[in-house]
Formats: sequence, structure tokens, C-alpha cells
Amino acid sequence: MIDLRSKPEYQAWHWPDALQLDFAHALETYASVDRDKTYVLYCEIGLKSAHLAELMRKEGLRAFHVRGGLKALQKMAARSVGQ
Repeated sequence: MIDLRSKPEYQAWHWPDALQLDFAHALETYASVDRDKTYVLYCEIGLKSAHLAELMRKEGLRAFHVRGGLKALQKMAARSVGQ
């Protein structure tokens, strides 16, 4: 899980064990990541994560994004805690 938001946003709330990587740095380095892993990306509203996931898939990586961004992810987290 990769959080593409700023460090202060990440510190305010993030998915447990998510890696914080600002969007600009992620754009520079995504082609060199481990090709054997699956990546799930999220950002504030889902646009940056969708864009980067698409670029990563074009490079042959297994990459997905959280549709709906942070709010959708927080709802998923709340549901998993409530179960």
C-alpha cells in the first residue's frame, strides 16, 4: 500500500503499514520497483493514484488504486474494524 499524499497528511492518518511516497518522487522511481509485488496506491481523491497505477501497469507492474481516494479507504478501514 502506497500513500501518495504529503507527509503531514500521512501523519494525520494512513493505512496501517502504508509507505508514504510523495507523488513527484513516485513518478520518478516507479519503473525501478520490485516487479514481483502488487501495489495498491491511494491519494486524497483518487486522481493521482489512478494516473500512477495506469503508468505502472503500462510498465508491466501489478498496480491498482483505491477508487474514491482517502474517504473510500477510510470507510474500508472502518468496516474492517467493525467486523
